Amino acid sequence: GDIAAGLVALCVLLLFAGGRPIARWAVVLVAVSAVVRPPKPPPLPGWLVQLLLLGAGFYIGFVQAGVGFLLLAILVGALGQELVRANALKVFIVLCTVVPVLAIFVWQGQVRWIPGLILAAGNMTGAWIAARMAVKKGAPWVRVFVVVAAVIAATKLLFFPSG
Repeated sequence: GDIAAGLVALCVLLLFAGGRPIARWAVVLVAVSAVVRPPKPPPLPGWLVQLLLLGAGFYIGFVQAGVGFLLLAILVGALGQELVRANALKVFIVLCTVVPVLAIFVWQGQVRWIPGLILAAGNMTGAWIAARMAVKKGAPWVRVFVVVAAVIAATKLLFFPSG
């Protein structure tokens, strides 16, 4: 438990050492913790949880890439949320950050509508299917998909970072 909390804190520290490494390490942390299934850590001090969330907020504002894995690491590892609930909270947090950003890009005329709408349709369809499966099958099913997605993303980020 302390190791997982320490790794989450390390991820936040890496944020301040340079943007891209945090995405790589957050993805690796989620993959490892999902496979190893560490015991539930003791609650972190409130100030540390606030620091982690502040770091995640800065990361979301500046980089955005891999933020879902970072939020899952914090929500599950530091706040002890159950995986299905943490995933729902993660989606809500990302929604709250993406809507204002999209409004700014629309205002500046920098949105490519056709590819964006196609991506949004795929995203909504995947989210709908995943939500139904998560409710029907529960946390073990979600864990399998988080592990698979995290391992694929970690492999890509660690071994093929620029392509």
